[in-house]
Amino acid sequence: MAPSSKIYVWDNVMDAPSRSVVHHVAAGSGLGHTLMIRKNKARTTLEVALEQILRELNDTSPFVEYWCRQEWRHIEAHADVDEYRAKTNPGDFRYPTHGHVLYLRIGPQVRGPTCLFPDCTNGGDLVRDNLSVLTVPAVGGRLLRFPGEWLHAVPRPTDLWMLPFVQGSPDFSEDYVRSVVLFNTWNETPPMRVLPLQDDDGSSCASEQDNQNKDPVNKFTLWETRQIMEKHPSSMILAERTKIWLLGDQMRRNHPMRTVPVYSNGDILREALYAENEPRSTPLSQIAMDF
Repeated sequence: MAPSSKIYVWDNVMDAPSRSVVHHVAAGSGLGHTLMIRKNKARTTLEVALEQILRELNDTSPFVEYWCRQEWRHIEAHADVDEYRAKTNPGDFRYPTHGHVLYLRIGPQVRGPTCLFPDCTNGGDLVRDNLSVLTVPAVGGRLLRFPGEWLHAVPRPTDLWMLPFVQGSPDFSEDYVRSVVLFNTWNETPPMRVLPLQDDDGSSCASEQDNQNKDPVNKFTLWETRQIMEKHPSSMILAERTKIWLLGDQMRRNHPMRTVPVYSNGDILREALYAENEPRSTPLSQIAMDF
């Protein structure tokens, strides 16, 4: 099965005014993970949006784990798991059914794509043939959906994987805002110790501003499907050493080192990482070779 048959990218999922409202709620929600039990009433416009998205997708998963980020930060490659379960039972990794990224507000200087490694669950899976990376640029109003066990990352600087070292502090000004809602769907049971919003939580009840837009998500017929472009290097261009940074301890990584060395066509990989709109699939290799 081709990688693109497991990943979906849609644009125009939300219009700009709706994204602004949801961004306001997301920015005030803190950094913790929250559980949404779908049989219960949505508590904020953000939860209303997630519920509408899943209905448009005909996704009946009963539980949604979500969290929000507004800063473009380097996120090392990892697969999402039931974190508390993995902590209390080392090696017992339970993965969500699907992972999603909803892009709300993206600063003009942001080139921070979500990078996915098809059919790879940990760093050990990167040591293989037929490896590729899917790069999905951060675009306001875009929704990314992918298998919940897939390894994914966000590089900063954009070409971090090909740099010998990085120095300096990242800029977190408005030009570099990367406001996203990340949410996982779970079947049967939710992740352990991830709780719903509570009545005494200041962000729990929908405010008057939240209620100004009852339908923040466009109908599915208005969503614009983006295809994953596959661009293969010329056989005349030499490979460039590339290292994929991994998150977590050795058991989580399933790899002895913090990085996995691979080779890429540097020009084509950089072009994909810096792309402003187009999702792409780029091959990687375990050996230095002419592509």
